[in-house]
Amino acid sequence: MAELIEGLKINQIDVYSHLINGYIGSDKFLKQLKETVTYLKSQNPDLIYVCDPVMGDTGPGWYVPQSLLPIYRDEILPLADVCVPNQFEAELLSGCSISNENEAFEAMKVLHDKGVQFVILSSVDFASGPTESICLASRKSPEGTYDCAKIKYPTLPVHFVGTGDLFTALITAWLKHDKFDLQMVKLSFHIISKFLL
Repeated sequence: MAELIEGLKINQIDVYSHLINGYIGSDKFLKQLKETVTYLKSQNPDLIYVCDPVMGDTGPGWYVPQSLLPIYRDEILPLADVCVPNQFEAELLSGCSISNENEAFEAMKVLHDKGVQFVILSSVDFASGPTESICLASRKSPEGTYDCAKIKYPTLPVHFVGTGDLFTALITAWLKHDKFDLQMVKLSFHIISKFLL
């Protein structure tokens, strides 16, 4: 990544409006991401960084070395404008156990306190059923108040790989055109449902 960023600098194409990260499997690469985000935000202070902290999921457990957790929690989250963890990842990042909606929003507040303005829990296990799942979203205002929403979406009887990446990309695409609005989360799930059906 360092070589790529150096090439962007040399060619003077290092000013971006948005940045997304997805799966990262090593400490070294995640540390380089921190340097990259910091540098790109110095080039454009309005850059919106969308962090998808891919670490694992309920059931399969960890996808990455556990040494990535403190880097995400302490170094990456303070740089993120938007964070889209699943329940497993939100529990790790916040240090909170989540078994109901109130606990989920409390965990999201911990992420807000680390500097993240928008937190979207892309899936929660405590409320998922055979036909319906929920997503929780929260926005912290400059005044310190929270706008929270619960979005219901259909549970499909099959497992798809890459839907989290598609969701993150859709959220980022909406951000390109509008300020963050909880309605864009609903629209993103609607698009994914139509795409998969």
